[in-house]
Amino acid sequence: MFLHWGRQYKSHPSNGQKKTADFLLKNGVDIVIGSHPHVLQKMEYKNREGKEDKVAVIYSLGNLISNQREVNRDGGLMVNITILKRDNLVTVLQPSYYLSWVHKFRNKKGNNYQILPCFLYEKNKLEISKKSQSKMTRFIKKSRALFKKENISFVEQLN
Repeated sequence: MFLHWGRQYKSHPSNGQKKTADFLLKNGVDIVIGSHPHVLQKMEYKNREGKEDKVAVIYSLGNLISNQREVNRDGGLMVNITILKRDNLVTVLQPSYYLSWVHKFRNKKGNNYQILPCFLYEKNKLEISKKSQSKMTRFIKKSRALFKKENISFVEQLN
């Protein structure tokens, strides 16, 4: 289920988001993906209450494509989820994610936007200005700090 929910610019899901996610998972939804806050929020990969299968909740994807340039609003993430269905039982296999950052630059044609995978920047495979490097590094550090503290069993893809 894909939801437009949550408070804008808040890096933590609201009680309403958490209650809604719990309700959906208890009623058969296997994956909950949220948008609207314009910033990243935590992700959970966990056992469904009272069952053996695993479910995934992504509270907010952040801004994959956006002109918002403020701290925490200049990037987002892409989620990689594999779903296995066997004998009418759906299993969400170990999900992962890629951090992405929106690179805005100008040329003769005007403003341009590139969605850059953060792992490529870290492997020195992207050429961007020093100012953009600083902003992207800030986004990566802040995002990883949030996820290290709050994520449940989601792993970052670094290749």
